Amino acid sequence: MRRLIPLLVVSAIAAGLVVIQPAEAGQYAAEPPRVRRVRVTRDIVFPIVGRTLSINGFGSCRDNCTREHHGVDILTYGWKGLPVIAAHDGVISEIRDDGEWCNIEVTGEDGWHTRYVHLNNDTPGYDDEDYMCTPPGLVYGSRVKAGELIGWVGDSGNAEHTQPHIHFEIRMPSGLPVDPLASLKAARRIDVRQVGSDDPVETVAQVALYAYPEGAPTATIMSVDDYFSMLGGGYLPVDLQGPLLLSEWDNVPEVTHQALIALAPSRIEVIGDLWLQDVLDQLDGASDDFGGALLEPIVTEGLEERGRVVENSGSLDEEAEGYHDGMASVTAVAQPEPGPVAPFALVLLGDRHELSGEEAVAFDRLTARVGTMIMDFADPDGDIGNAMFEGVGRSGSRYTLYYPTGDEWERYRAREAPEESPGYGCFVLEPAQLTLETMAFLISIADAPVMPLWR
Repeated sequence: MRRLIPLLVVSAIAAGLVVIQPAEAGQYAAEPPRVRRVRVTRDIVFPIVGRTLSINGFGSCRDNCTREHHGVDILTYGWKGLPVIAAHDGVISEIRDDGEWCNIEVTGEDGWHTRYVHLNNDTPGYDDEDYMCTPPGLVYGSRVKAGELIGWVGDSGNAEHTQPHIHFEIRMPSGLPVDPLASLKAARRIDVRQVGSDDPVETVAQVALYAYPEGAPTATIMSVDDYFSMLGGGYLPVDLQGPLLLSEWDNVPEVTHQALIALAPSRIEVIGDLWLQDVLDQLDGASDDFGGALLEPIVTEGLEERGRVVENSGSLDEEAEGYHDGMASVTAVAQPEPGPVAPFALVLLGDRHELSGEEAVAFDRLTARVGTMIMDFADPDGDIGNAMFEGVGRSGSRYTLYYPTGDEWERYRAREAPEESPGYGCFVLEPAQLTLETMAFLISIADAPVMPLWR
């Protein structure tokens, strides 16, 4: 009989007739309710821009094993404020913004949907649940593109006392969750490089030397004032046949002078019509510094026009006879209505005609919103700038804000945050990097508040 009892118990368990209770009250159940496992790899963009660590937590126990974890937690090394983007095209099908939780759901045309949980709702530097949950203009029913900003990494909901992260889910049209880890590993990432400092003359020179490490036959000089006018959104892209450098109206800065020595151009184009003769004399008189090449400054009649390649530029003096005789044909650039100033500038190193038809349309939309320069591309030597939102190391404070401004991070105490947030510096991309999702990201952050990082 003693041998028969264990056999009956085993048979009953196999038949699903016996439930083993924990030996002591309060112990976890043996296993949570399970959903059917489906192996699938979806074509998505990685949902966070910046350094992350993915934790494969799909199927793990939650709430004393009364439920499964139906997503993957993507950690950001303790930092809040990193951009969260739509992993695919779709419609905002859910926004939970109740003062405690901040969650977004995006549903594609095929019915598959992704969920983004624990988005930030704290005022930068604080933990007060008193800040916008989603970027301005994003509401239920909004259409979003892959790569578009939909929020920022935070710790809302029941993640309040955990490391900041995003709980990311992929669900079938039926609502059945699938493990998103394989899709995340195969996902395309947005990788944008930036350079910038408080000195625009230095920034532009750095970009020029990066783009033309072997020098360039032609260089273009623009005034700092015109440069800022361009960044303000008043002009469509300025196509340059060589590197761009900046100067004051009445003096060539030393940074620009040294860049010209390194680039050794045989001709210089000078954009604008208000230059003092002293500047043109400086450029013309410094030919020995540039290897003895003959310099041919060309003065155009305004930023909306640019000079083309010419054999002889004629007189440098605008009032001198024959000044316009030496000018080649000048192409006018349309000027759209100026919009709000974007928090960054864009430089494309390469031929815009390398973009596909759809990419070209997106690029035109971007450049109508963001001050853009297009320069010929010479094989770059080395890297430039830092990856945006890469992080500021392992040190940080809840009450310290770090703004990415190119090569450096501006730091502010949260109680002393600037009235106007610093910008993002200048993004430098090649045509191959200018994907549809990257352009969607850049357009969306041009219209959103500049979010710092903090812990």
